Amino acid sequence: MKFIPERLNTPSIHQAFDMINEAGMSAEELEQQHKRREFIFMQRDALEKAQADGWAEGKAEGVQTGEALALQRLLHKRFGALSAEILHRITTASVAQIDDWLDRVLGAASLEEVFHEARH
Repeated sequence: MKFIPERLNTPSIHQAFDMINEAGMSAEELEQQHKRREFIFMQRDALEKAQADGWAEGKAEGVQTGEALALQRLLHKRFGALSAEILHRITTASVAQIDDWLDRVLGAASLEEVFHEARH
């Protein structure tokens, strides 16, 4: 709507122009117009959902990375240099597993105690 002056460029004016345009359409053209709008709304909803999912996934990865780094730092300060195997276990662990290790690190006498898996 490039020909509309800025002061008239409002949602209600746009709606009025849409109504005028639709008034001159055949039933087939109206159906196509509605299908296009429905498609656009569906695409917008899908895009918004994908974006929200991406944010949630990024946030979860950030939490995992932050906790893994905190655990590595605590282990290094308490027990010295960490082996590649230990670093790999930490970086590939779930947040729940890292939380479990974080709970154990201060009371453990060795790395083995931190990473020992309880047998039921």
